[in-house]
Amino acid sequence: MYAHVSQHPFQCHAFVCDSKNSARRLTYVLAAAFQEYSQYLKEQEANMGDSEAVKRKRAIKKFAIDLRTPEQIEQDLKEPDSEA
Repeated sequence: MYAHVSQHPFQCHAFVCDSKNSARRLTYVLAAAFQEYSQYLKEQEANMGDSEAVKRKRAIKKFAIDLRTPEQIEQDLKEPDSEA
């Protein structure tokens, strides 16, 4: 059991850029960094014993980057949820 359990499992970070081009470049650089880190974790897991790998899988955090424009996000928020 983990000693520290967060009440908020998600963290959101926002960056304000001076242009749409700068924002897009920053987004792609962050995505590449997260992808490289994910690959590093997979390689580390491959070099561990089974019990260590299971512990690591429980502790691994997931990353997501939203490439939608503010207009697309706003439109998605206005649309009703589907019943699917």
